[in-house]
Amino acid sequence: MALAIEMSEKYGWKLVDIEKTGNDILPVDCVFDGKTEFPQSYYDTDTGKE
Repeated sequence: MALAIEMSEKYGWKLVDIEKTGNDILPVDCVFDGKTEFPQSYYDTDTGKE
């Protein structure tokens, strides 16, 4: 749960809900409102031009 709150604060996403999945690998599903794309990485040099 703390990670979802950190992501919400870091990226400005509105956290709507945290749902338990019953899965040991990913025990929760974080539900955010609106567009939730990660910013382009500094190391991602793909400009889309080939």
